[in-house]
Amino acid sequence: MGHTLSPVMHAAAAKLVGLNVVYRAVPVAPEEWDEFARQAEALPLKGLNVTVPHKELATRWPGLRAQRNAPWAGIGAVNTLSRTARGWEAHNTDVEGFFEDCGALGISFAGRRVLLLGAGGAARAILFGFSGRKTPASVRLIDSAPGKAEKLADQARFAVGAPISIGSAASPEDVAAADVVINATPVGLKPGDPSPADLSTLRRGAVAYDLIYHRLTAFRLAARNRGAADHGGLGMLVRQGARSFEIWFGDELRKTPGYSAQALRGVMREAAENAMKEKS
Repeated sequence: MGHTLSPVMHAAAAKLVGLNVVYRAVPVAPEEWDEFARQAEALPLKGLNVTVPHKELATRWPGLRAQRNAPWAGIGAVNTLSRTARGWEAHNTDVEGFFEDCGALGISFAGRRVLLLGAGGAARAILFGFSGRKTPASVRLIDSAPGKAEKLADQARFAVGAPISIGSAASPEDVAAADVVINATPVGLKPGDPSPADLSTLRRGAVAYDLIYHRLTAFRLAARNRGAADHGGLGMLVRQGARSFEIWFGDELRKTPGYSAQALRGVMREAAENAMKEKS
């Protein structure tokens, strides 16, 4: 939680459009989630973001309004909650954040072999996010808990539209075959964390995308040393955060003279980059 850049991003967004709001990071242990949710639901909150490891737990937020065919319900993970006049609504802006950032970076998944590390909430957003988008050739899903990976693979096959295989660890052959490798695990959050996979067989010209955004991770360094393109998750963070802000304050934004989605994302990214410089 100490690495999060969301408070400074949302403070910059609020300043841009003249909103008097406060966004705070609150550390919550998994075993405390239900009690936190019970207490938070009673507060006058406009909304909140949910991060690792609570995205799947957040699907049972108290008072969550039934949303027919809601994307988050199929994903089974939530990263944004919004209080409306009709009750609480859930969203997963990780989907838009990830695929919009990949599009901006020129990362294509069409007909490509994807190696996805992790089977948690972020991996869920990525796999279900393929629905309605160009289909990869295949997905190799890796998680140290094979049962978790197998369950996710079974749930997501229809959305992905391509074969999904699973493994408990990425083999040299898995890495060598991949066109795009995605780290959707928390490995790399802490200083000194190793790469979640041995990338010594990664091909030159492959792409490595790490959802971790606040440091140059061992995963990205290993990919870079192999001549692969490496990207961190800052763009995804900014884009999903901006989308959350738009969900919470859409009415206010529409009334703001000169407001633009591009300007919102620009000030949020600048705030995040400045905060990272201060911490380094």
